[in-house]
Amino acid sequence: MLEFLLLNSNDLSGEIPISFANLSSLFGYNFSYNLTGPIPLLHKMSISSFIGNKGL
Repeated sequence: MLEFLLLNSNDLSGEIPISFANLSSLFGYNFSYNLTGPIPLLHKMSISSFIGNKGL
């Protein structure tokens, strides 16, 4: 069961898939300094998880 997803500062590009909203076991995540596009409504959403993402 995935509980934490840390993808910050990994030179990723693109949007966060809408399917991430269905990961009910996900307790924490960090997408900062990577992505562009709309942010899906995520469980336990924190603004600090998206810092440095130009174009969001």
